[in-house]
Amino acid sequence: MKLIYSSIKEFEDTYNTNYDLYNTQCSCGAYFEMHLENINVSIGEYEIQIDECPVMVCEKCRKKHLCPDIPQEIYTTYFEMVKNGHSLCKLTIKANIRYEYAEKADFIYDSRDMCIPGIGVDLDPTHPKGFSCPVFFKRNVLNNFFTDDDYELDFFSESYGVIAKKGTDGCQYEWKIVFGINKNNKVILFLGDLDQIEPDDPAIYWLKSYNEKSDHCIVDTELFRGQMNCIFSDPIIEKRIISLRNAFFKKMKEKYDVPIASESEFVEYMLSQMAEFGLPCTEQQAKDFYVYYARMIETNKYLNLTGITDMKEVVVKHMIDSLSCYDSTIIKSGSSIIDVGTGAGFPGIPLAIYDRTLHVTLFDSLKKRLTFLESVIDELQLTNCTTLHGRAEDLSHQDYRESFDIATSRAVARLPILLEWTVPYVKQGGYVIALKGAIYEEEVGESDKALSTLKASIEDVRTVTLPTLDDKRAIVYIKKTGKTPGKYPRKPKEIKDKPLL
Repeated sequence: MKLIYSSIKEFEDTYNTNYDLYNTQCSCGAYFEMHLENINVSIGEYEIQIDECPVMVCEKCRKKHLCPDIPQEIYTTYFEMVKNGHSLCKLTIKANIRYEYAEKADFIYDSRDMCIPGIGVDLDPTHPKGFSCPVFFKRNVLNNFFTDDDYELDFFSESYGVIAKKGTDGCQYEWKIVFGINKNNKVILFLGDLDQIEPDDPAIYWLKSYNEKSDHCIVDTELFRGQMNCIFSDPIIEKRIISLRNAFFKKMKEKYDVPIASESEFVEYMLSQMAEFGLPCTEQQAKDFYVYYARMIETNKYLNLTGITDMKEVVVKHMIDSLSCYDSTIIKSGSSIIDVGTGAGFPGIPLAIYDRTLHVTLFDSLKKRLTFLESVIDELQLTNCTTLHGRAEDLSHQDYRESFDIATSRAVARLPILLEWTVPYVKQGGYVIALKGAIYEEEVGESDKALSTLKASIEDVRTVTLPTLDDKRAIVYIKKTGKTPGKYPRKPKEIKDKPLL
């Protein structure tokens, strides 16, 4: 892209009168979206080169114009060139400016997005710069909020909604954040809104695990039009009701009409992927896993157990992921295991199926999930498996303290908090086994205080690569080295307000 002006006056006149600079909708009716392009700007005898310059491009007719902040950058650079006697200059638009909202959780975002018309405008002077900077996530992150009872996920439309965390009183919310989904299927939240979430909130763990680089595509979304321009789709109430009705039936069909694979198809795939992962598996074990899978999909119709329902994904992301922690030198024959925050039974049920010598206790605070797990236990005759209802902070101060060889946990909380919930249940010399995702190194790094306080140490951190996937995972093996002080775990509020960091 090359822009040529005979003089600085022509440049000034162009951008003083070109009100399209501040529009997000083209004259053809389509929306502009930001692209990064290499441009050359010639003003008389002076030339300015800008690599990856923010440019607004019409998605239909391909008309282009500079983002609102760029002409001022060019204007300032031109006079610096005149002053210093330079005829050629390279101008860099910074992409990595860090705003104060990123201090709690170091999210990935592109500060050049603040050049998009409407984004960088200080709508509220009480908000420091960067509040409205968009942060992008894989759409799958929404599954975590959909399946966890502590959160609410509400769609206003197919691409616009709100995520909220329920308050302890059941009425108020700890936080509430609007989100949008763009045409590339990326979830968008604003950086300043994310600042509401405390660092120890599981939501931070989920969001960071699914955080992605900006694709700069936000203008043509209901989120942008609603939040920046107060323009909402379907303004006529009758049309809105019909739209919501149709969306409701569509979502119901998608959720409840999930096909259950045949036993033979499941067993064949399970055996092949277990072999690929390097774990021996018998045909009978695979058939038991099939029963578990089928009952989970059936129950998921009326009880939120999982957002993963595709058979192949269940095998890899649930079953094999759960078994990735199995090490016969640590999980020895006859070991007693408590699976803290078992949810839909991961990793406890897969471990109990895989090795029936283990004595597995499935521990969760939601009775409805445990009722489902009890039905699976009965059908599979898992005599080595029991359930336990309660909160982790409470039962470890009762008969269950230091009574298990191993405590397991998968996607429950950040490691310092998880350690306070799990270590008290484990005998001295026993292990906490934590199945972690992409940010495991960060969690390990912040766990020194928790480990020393609770009398434990990290013995091993093993990276895991699951078949068909290239994402980052790890198993953290933590050995209990002494007797945990009796005051731990503390009350939930104290753990939240004063984590062992």
